[in-house]
Amino acid sequence: MPMHIRERKLTPDEYRREQFQLFAEPVFMSVLKAEDLSTQTTPILVLDLDGTLVGGGGAEEVRDRIDHLLNDGERTIVINLQAIVRVDSAGLGALVQSYTRVTKRGGTMPLVNAPSHFRQLVRSMMFL
Repeated sequence: MPMHIRERKLTPDEYRREQFQLFAEPVFMSVLKAEDLSTQTTPILVLDLDGTLVGGGGAEEVRDRIDHLLNDGERTIVINLQAIVRVDSAGLGALVQSYTRVTKRGGTMPLVNAPSHFRQLVRSMMFL
């Protein structure tokens, strides 16, 4: 299944109504910090990822989209993982690389709605 990325700009009220579940895996927080945007007052950009987040396709597409958004001046990019059906270490690596780029430019990139298979991969990768 190929990767599909839907880009949405939400007002703070719309963001709060979505009730995103913040990904806050303790073992991963040294790499990706959980960011609660519920008090933000400016529009929030959400990338809804749907499909496979793997090397050779989806991972590069996500990384390229985030780089493009950074070059356009976006600094708050929420990654909604709810519809990810498969993820591998390259997909996880693309998210970590993107997070690093976003934070180096003074931005935030919280992950939300992480499915159980994503959380399981994160846990397994931390012990390698």
